[in-house]
Amino acid sequence: MICRFCEANADLSEHRLPDADSGREYFTAKKCAMCETAFLCPLPSSAVLDSYYNASYYGDKKQKFSGAFEAVIDFFTTRRVKAIISLLSVKNGKIVDIGCGRGVLLRKFCDFGFECLGFERDVNFCEEKANLCIKKGDIKEENLAAESIDVVVLWHVLEHLIEPADCLKEIDRVLSKNGLLIVALPNNMSWQAIIFGSRWFHLDVPRHTFFFGHHALKKWLEKSHFRAEKESTFDPIQNVFGFVQSIFNWVLPGKPNKLYALMRCQISFLVFLKLMLWSVPVLILLPFAILESLVSVVFSSGASSILYLRKIS
Repeated sequence: MICRFCEANADLSEHRLPDADSGREYFTAKKCAMCETAFLCPLPSSAVLDSYYNASYYGDKKQKFSGAFEAVIDFFTTRRVKAIISLLSVKNGKIVDIGCGRGVLLRKFCDFGFECLGFERDVNFCEEKANLCIKKGDIKEENLAAESIDVVVLWHVLEHLIEPADCLKEIDRVLSKNGLLIVALPNNMSWQAIIFGSRWFHLDVPRHTFFFGHHALKKWLEKSHFRAEKESTFDPIQNVFGFVQSIFNWVLPGKPNKLYALMRCQISFLVFLKLMLWSVPVLILLPFAILESLVSVVFSSGASSILYLRKIS
């Protein structure tokens, strides 16, 4: 068969994966022996995908997670914005965030004076702000001018796309020379992915339609007019929480991602009480999660793949 990502005629191994919300619906994934990319086959219909992208997935315009969890995410988002700006030669450029969610990242770039454009499959959960435009759909439909964008962000988005290779080709077209492409996604060749298999939290089937390995994706991008300036397989939130939630998925296979779902609830006395009860096993597992995250990154096998890439031609 032909790989849906690298388009090579390669051997494709087959895997059965449960959905991330109920664990009762199963999907088939095929993995390419050439590029190490896996993808759902057949791809879910639009109706199936729409049912998995609901209000509980996005949250509301103000927040997705309850209480302190949202504050932690805000802190790391601010750090990410400053890291991107430090690599730019322009002070007030144009940035595109594909799959921008509620627009959290873009709102911070607006505060630094950037002209911001975002794309999302549902814009009803996005908060409006001056200098910020968020559109429904994908970047290919916008017909942006060639080499007109200074930064493109794909932060845990590429794995959600139906045609990721086509999206990357369009980004190559619209990104200016020396512009930045930032890609982050789960590392499907990580220790966590191998250890936990179909119970790995970051599979997120069927919202994730493609599953990439860090080294193979970097190699593919570097063949396509990009050079990696910074890379890592460590994300303090994604890696540590992914380990903890995957342990719970393994122990409670019929109740996937229950802690994650609870963290997205509006705080009430009952929710607070449940979180306190969950905190006991979380605290027991936390040292092991931190240890795995620190050791795996030494071998470039952490649960996240983060690439800061410069367009070189």
